[in-house]
Amino acid sequence: GAVFGFVTATALMLIICMIWFGVGRKDRNLSIKNMIFFGMPLLGFHVVMLLLSNVSLFFVKSLSNVNIANIQAGYYTASITIANILPTLINPIKDALFPFISESYSKNKGLETSYYSKSAIRYALIALVPLIAIISSTSYELMKLIYSSEYEKSGDVMAALIIAMGFFGLYSLISTIIISLGKPKTATKIAFFVILIMIIGNLLLVPKLLAYGAAISASLSLFFGLIISSLYLHKINAGLPNTLSFIRILTTGFVVYFISKVFIVSGIMLLFKYLFLIILYIIILLLIKELKKEDLLFIKDTIIR
Repeated sequence: GAVFGFVTATALMLIICMIWFGVGRKDRNLSIKNMIFFGMPLLGFHVVMLLLSNVSLFFVKSLSNVNIANIQAGYYTASITIANILPTLINPIKDALFPFISESYSKNKGLETSYYSKSAIRYALIALVPLIAIISSTSYELMKLIYSSEYEKSGDVMAALIIAMGFFGLYSLISTIIISLGKPKTATKIAFFVILIMIIGNLLLVPKLLAYGAAISASLSLFFGLIISSLYLHKINAGLPNTLSFIRILTTGFVVYFISKVFIVSGIMLLFKYLFLIILYIIILLLIKELKKEDLLFIKDTIIR
């Protein structure tokens, strides 16, 4: 019943959108044929992206020893639940970015398209890097705080998955940019390559490393996806943040990571440590002039909206 309701609601939404935007009308540039040619690869892309988020759990359950399969699956599920916060943070950027890039690209405004692309990836990096650094450096303490001392054992899984989901957030953002440039087939081909690497990685690593192996496989495959999609974006001159900006953000993240590893706290004090490290991260970016006043105003306006 739930599945039928979901499918029905989606179908009705599609029909309403087609009527609203006049798909098939002669006075519009939207044809059913074009919608299908654009939509089918896009459907495949979203299916693969959904699998990328969930397929590793299947391998943890099926390839682990029967006596510990449920325990390992529990460790993986608990860790991925927290790690999924990262790509979720990127979703608003993706949703807002798509129409802007599509419009500027369709009007041959290359500089504007490049600006939107660079800005979105840069802000995503600024948002994700401190979270990856802070959570990966305190993964054992965080698992104990949120769940229990039993789940503290899965700190290594948490650390690997937070990195993996950081890669996933950036990879999905760049894929959205590629799709908004009218190239859903390219994004889908890359996604299929990534899921293939993830499956092979799981088959090789899960029998030996269990849930941690699945987390490592996710990190490696999503990193490859990020690199390939970034290289493609660079190839078509669609816009990536400059190298200096990338180095500054990443270096600041490493500084925060090492400070976090030196000053160890546990329990509720962990939250105060997170707040301190995020403030420190922002201060460092301001001092090295990677973050400017206009950036802070933009972030403030975005949050208010």
